[in-house]
Amino acid sequence: LARNQRRPPGEPAASPADGAFDLQSQHFALAHRYCNDAVLLIDPERRILDANDRAAELYGYTHEELCSLRVETLRAPIEDVEQAVRAKFAEVIERRALVFEPEHRHRSGRVFPVEVSTRCFDAGGRRYIQSFIRDISERQRAEAALRQSEQRFREFVEHATDIVYGLDREGRFTYITPNIHDILGRPAGEFSGRPFDFVVDPRDRADLHAMFDRVGTPDDMHRTSVYRVLTASGEVRWHSARVSALRDADGSVRGYTGISRDVTDQHLAEMKLQRSERRLNDAQRIGRIGSWEA
Repeated sequence: LARNQRRPPGEPAASPADGAFDLQSQHFALAHRYCNDAVLLIDPERRILDANDRAAELYGYTHEELCSLRVETLRAPIEDVEQAVRAKFAEVIERRALVFEPEHRHRSGRVFPVEVSTRCFDAGGRRYIQSFIRDISERQRAEAALRQSEQRFREFVEHATDIVYGLDREGRFTYITPNIHDILGRPAGEFSGRPFDFVVDPRDRADLHAMFDRVGTPDDMHRTSVYRVLTASGEVRWHSARVSALRDADGSVRGYTGISRDVTDQHLAEMKLQRSERRLNDAQRIGRIGSWEA
């Protein structure tokens, strides 16, 4: 396996004349010795028979010290660690191969998570277990950071007053924030897989489709539109939405993301102001009383 190119007891040695085999054997031994993963050769009694350089580095022992230990010495302290290791070995022997993620212990007492890929094999009439062990501390920290980031984002969008949604490239809903129920009276589950315009007032659907056609072009990544939507009770509300295209590495559109808010009060106020201005302009022209600026 490792630094002294040991072979399991009883396995015949290669013929010195067999150069090809000798070259392969040296390559195999060097590959294991300098492998990025720790490699252990273990007997059925859980004694470590051999270890590579990475194993010595990972656990803080010399090669000779590692080869005087049992595997349970490397496990993090748990209740009845010997029984737990014995049960895992029995499972490995039964299944012949196994991948699992326990916690191991450095010589200093520091505990760290590992991924163990282990296989059982027979050689020279004896049974052996070979384990490839990888420190996954960085991976678990990255996964934890990602989960925290996703949780913060989820809390943000689920408590936002705006509606946040995602669409596939055919314009079907893939996600929408739960606050849609408070705004339109429709549960979020009702939107899954439905086309984006199913709650849009029929009078505005053509314009909204045209907006999506434009936002999918290379020179137009974002669009904002104001349109009417229908609540579950049939009430008409005005919404303003900003939609952005999501692209793959080759530039093709893979979907859309949007933020929408109810602007009914603002829109109606603007329409009322416009009507008032038109009436005043009409009155000024009829009465010849001057301009709006006067």
